[in-house]
Amino acid sequence: MQQRYDFTIVGGGINGCSLARELSGRGHKVLLLEKNDLGSATSSASTKLLHGGLRYLENYEFSMVRKSLLERDYLVERLPHIAWPMTFTLPFDKKLRSEFMLRAGLGLYNMLAGNLSKIWVSPRSMTPQTDPFIGDNFNLGFDYQDAWVDDSRLVFLCARHAADMGADIKTRSCFVSSKPHNGSWHVCYQSTGQDEVEVYSKFLINASGGWVSDNAEQIERRDFEKNVSWVRGSHLIIKRSLDHAYIFQLADKRIMFALPYEQHFALLGTTDVTHHSALDAVHCSKEERQYILDGMNLFFAQPIMEDEICHDFAGVRTLMHQKGKNNSTASRDYEFHISDQNGSICLHVIGGKITTFRRLALDAIKQLSQHTKLTKIDGPWIKDETFPGAGYHPSQKNDLRQQIVGRYSFLPLTLVDRMMRQQGMRVFDIFGDASCIEDIGDLMVGDLSLREIDYLQHNEWAYTSEDILYRRTKQYLQATQNAKMSLKKYLGED
Repeated sequence: MQQRYDFTIVGGGINGCSLARELSGRGHKVLLLEKNDLGSATSSASTKLLHGGLRYLENYEFSMVRKSLLERDYLVERLPHIAWPMTFTLPFDKKLRSEFMLRAGLGLYNMLAGNLSKIWVSPRSMTPQTDPFIGDNFNLGFDYQDAWVDDSRLVFLCARHAADMGADIKTRSCFVSSKPHNGSWHVCYQSTGQDEVEVYSKFLINASGGWVSDNAEQIERRDFEKNVSWVRGSHLIIKRSLDHAYIFQLADKRIMFALPYEQHFALLGTTDVTHHSALDAVHCSKEERQYILDGMNLFFAQPIMEDEICHDFAGVRTLMHQKGKNNSTASRDYEFHISDQNGSICLHVIGGKITTFRRLALDAIKQLSQHTKLTKIDGPWIKDETFPGAGYHPSQKNDLRQQIVGRYSFLPLTLVDRMMRQQGMRVFDIFGDASCIEDIGDLMVGDLSLREIDYLQHNEWAYTSEDILYRRTKQYLQATQNAKMSLKKYLGED
């Protein structure tokens, strides 16, 4: 007998996983299909910020900025293990705008946040004594606060929470086809190495990011009426430690960020380049690498050289096509398109940004609720709403660290700190009753133990060394080629 679901979600990025979490939390039976690994595309290739988008104020997108800032503060409090406040310095360049304009913009950002104590708009000296990273051309800067988030970890938390509440999360499972069927959907999918599976679903949600148009045309059997564009954002990772974050504006009005990353590295980016090639192989181009280096070297006292680059990555954002707007000024807000085929309802998700993932899911559910004659689907949560690994206030981080160190005194402190940043209170689930270093197995890659690898396989849908090193632990930054090969052998990869 074919299985029946309330919702089938196509796409395992942040939007799809957030929708699975919100719907499962309201008691609905959910199937999520992801053709690759969770968060393997744009959702693990963002600038990793929870922010309102200071630059969007110049585009008069006050509503989106306000919505994003409220979400930022909500998430920082509820995701203390993977998200935290970060201080940003904006160097003042009088050639771009006046000091008054900067003050006014930051003041408005402050006001929209609704919390005057969390954002600073005071100017400060940027002499070498106060800021050794910035060059001599800049002697004044403005500080304010936004937040950082581990984007790929956020995807896994949403998926794990959804699965804990009964959702079926199917990775390496490709959406094949769908047909309207008596006010619901007949859906076909195929997992790698297995036969096609047919299920029935009351609703279908297309949250496939860059593939939203392709899947929408397959579902609706006609050209998708929402015109979207693809914009590629690329980033560089360099071996350089920063005390805090920087935001720079270039002469072409592009915004660039330099962020502390994984303790001893810096994350630089991003670009806004129209993407025309295939979505399955998105890369940072040579031109983008040079553009980022040239932009950063306008500001840094010590120039960044090509050989300092440890890694680069790129993701493609799907934007709503807006006449007269370029890649930088096009809105990052989201939009929904609802298809009703004789009572069979499908919702297509277009756009969005990492900061508003939860708000997008709530608004999508509200849209669906308004377009169905069935019982309301946007009811209250029926189970614990706390994200996995959370459940403590940001002010209790030190207490949690002391508990972990006290219980697992044999663990290297670098491992404890990394695990806290990625797993929070789930550290106790991973290491369990281990009483010595031998109990957690060999440290195969950096400080990645066999106990953690097994846990990621069984609880976070990690199948390959790339899944583990790049998206779940970031240990690729520490891994030698021999360590990578050992991990591949352990996982049974060819």
